Amino acid sequence: MLLKQLLFVCWCLCTVSLLPSPSPALGQEDVIELVFWQTDVRGSNGAAQGTQAGELLTAIELFEAQYPSIRVRMEDVGWGELLPRLVEATIRGRGLPDITWVGNTQVAELVARGTFVPLSSYFFRWSNDVGRDQTSDLWSKIVFDYFLDGQWWVSPIAVGTRLLYYRTDLLEQAGVPTDAPPTWADLYERAQQVSSQLSGVAGAGLYASLSDVAHYFTPVMAAHGASPLTPDGECNLDTAQFRAALSYWTDFYLNGVTPFANGTYNEYDPMFLNGELAYYMQGPWFYNSILAEGLEDRVGVASFPGGPSGQFGFLGGEGVAVTSQSHHPDEAWEFVRFITDPTLRLTELAHTLQLIPARRSVVSTSPCLDNVFPVYQRTPLRETVLAMDVAIPLQFPVENNVAVPLLESVELYPAWMQRIHHGEVTVDEAPPLMCEWLTEKMAVVRLDVIPELDLTSYQITFYTVCALFAALALVGLLVCVIFYRNPWIWYASALFCVVIWAAAAVGYGTLLLFVATPNDGICVARLWLAPIVFIVIFGCLFAKQWRVWRLFSRKRVGAPVTNRHVALAVLVALLPMLLLQVLWTAISTPTAEVQLVKDDAYRYPVCTCSAQWVWLGLTYGYLGLILLAGCVLGVLTRNVATLFNETTKIAFAVYATAIIAVIVVPLVHVLDDLPEAVLILQATGGIGVITIVLLAVFAPKYFAIATRAEIPDLTGFRSQSTLNTTSGGGIGISGKAKANSGTIGTGTISESTSVP
Repeated sequence: MLLKQLLFVCWCLCTVSLLPSPSPALGQEDVIELVFWQTDVRGSNGAAQGTQAGELLTAIELFEAQYPSIRVRMEDVGWGELLPRLVEATIRGRGLPDITWVGNTQVAELVARGTFVPLSSYFFRWSNDVGRDQTSDLWSKIVFDYFLDGQWWVSPIAVGTRLLYYRTDLLEQAGVPTDAPPTWADLYERAQQVSSQLSGVAGAGLYASLSDVAHYFTPVMAAHGASPLTPDGECNLDTAQFRAALSYWTDFYLNGVTPFANGTYNEYDPMFLNGELAYYMQGPWFYNSILAEGLEDRVGVASFPGGPSGQFGFLGGEGVAVTSQSHHPDEAWEFVRFITDPTLRLTELAHTLQLIPARRSVVSTSPCLDNVFPVYQRTPLRETVLAMDVAIPLQFPVENNVAVPLLESVELYPAWMQRIHHGEVTVDEAPPLMCEWLTEKMAVVRLDVIPELDLTSYQITFYTVCALFAALALVGLLVCVIFYRNPWIWYASALFCVVIWAAAAVGYGTLLLFVATPNDGICVARLWLAPIVFIVIFGCLFAKQWRVWRLFSRKRVGAPVTNRHVALAVLVALLPMLLLQVLWTAISTPTAEVQLVKDDAYRYPVCTCSAQWVWLGLTYGYLGLILLAGCVLGVLTRNVATLFNETTKIAFAVYATAIIAVIVVPLVHVLDDLPEAVLILQATGGIGVITIVLLAVFAPKYFAIATRAEIPDLTGFRSQSTLNTTSGGGIGISGKAKANSGTIGTGTISESTSVP
């Protein structure tokens, strides 16, 4: 009964599982969801009207009504989190939204990382749809921020600039002209006159702290003919033009015209409103404070003055971009176009940002500027528009690049201005030091934004191959141990045959270090393990030949050669290499240094050190001497009987090793810009050398053992004496002795009671 019930339950479950799932609502499967990151973080009460987030929610509602198959999910990401999160998601290859807000100084780095998709084709289609070029309406210098490498990457929303405010009532009291100063020289002269004429009033408030300094100092630089970067993106501060601009700025404090060595808006805003400051540079939004204090009749507003090279202002801005991880870039673009279209939501969105719309036509065609942009009022708006005509980005006249955010760093302009103010350096001394700092930081930033070369597929392949060869070497070692007392192994110095197999297994394992991505530890391990393995393998081969030469040389008849002597010979060969490695590690420790590879398209760590070629030359030279010594021993033992004679085999291994080295070593250094080629050459070269040695020396022996080949005749070797063993475990030459292997030639061979 219980069995029937269980069977019935199983039948019911299977039946239910086979039933079709409920159909989704009509059209539900066709709805596309887009994720949009924006920077106005909403509080617990949600998005208030008149805020960026509130306007964006309104725009999303209108967009979804026009595009019912698309849903936009807006997520808040504060300005401080935006760039790190975009970078992290780009590196991980997942987690980017479909659309993101972005600031103009962030664009170059994100483009270099591959965060965005180019928008030029979308702009082209948009232009065809409306019958006019949609990029021609943008403020002229926006192109320096958002048009990189021949492509548009961002659809601009709003731009910002800075203005010059001046207290006409104070200027009148000091007998100074009450109009806007036409040049920077006029501004300095008038401000100095105010400071000298009015007690308790400072002539001007110039920043020397916070990142905002660059926003005000950049127009001064350009007016003096200076630019922070060269056309190829290098530091351009160590020039006469930059020194002139820097001298102009710092003279305000040094000559008592500006009251603070590191002043900010926290000090200057109240001073200006309280009538203690005659000239002041601030954003257009500062006019709200002037209106609140009822000072509009006593304050003049103007764009920045000009200089020897012209008149300039500061250009900031914000926009939106489509990310490279979006599965729906076309739909994402439709939303981007919707909120940046001057005929749709651009004006309202720019208004909530308290910035000027990115399109000139929106300002020039607005029927009532006061109603559209009440934050500015008519006077500051007019001056802001005039300032926008000459506004430039921080890096002008250079295209946006990854170094631009450094120009806003407090460690650049503010830090050095304060050092000059405090007398730590002079205007002439500061620029080269500023360039030194900027160049160092730019190198780090450029390396950081370039993707790291991924060699995982190569590494997995060669990890497997090296592990397989290491396993085979261990099998060979096991065979050597099993047949340890077989004459083919015994009289080839069985102990050192075992050592060679063990070193070969370690050698295959060592090749994993050359396949792995380098770090400091791997670089040092490469230096030590590879040469030691090489010397142990070839040292044992050559030391065995040295023993044979000693035994069969007429001049050395009867001289005992024990295993201790052979081991000592190998150790003697190792000592110079060990000394070299100790010196190399102590004096010039190898480290993994990230370098640009593959025509600067990727970054990859490379083992390097000071005087690298000297150390490599000494290493290659000594290893070459080891091989040369082996060649000499091969010639000296060429006529020894077959059972002891490995000359041909070792010679073949030496020649093959030399050929591989002559091919691989130069190519590794010539092709150092191609890490995958270096990896393949090092791994295959190392595998080739070790394998050829093992096959050349042991394949005939193992074949003879497997086929039970006849022990070769010793007749005719150079000494006509026969072999016996000495008490030290070596082999000497004397009269006949009994051998467990039978009579060979004219005498007999006996095994030593100790291991040869």
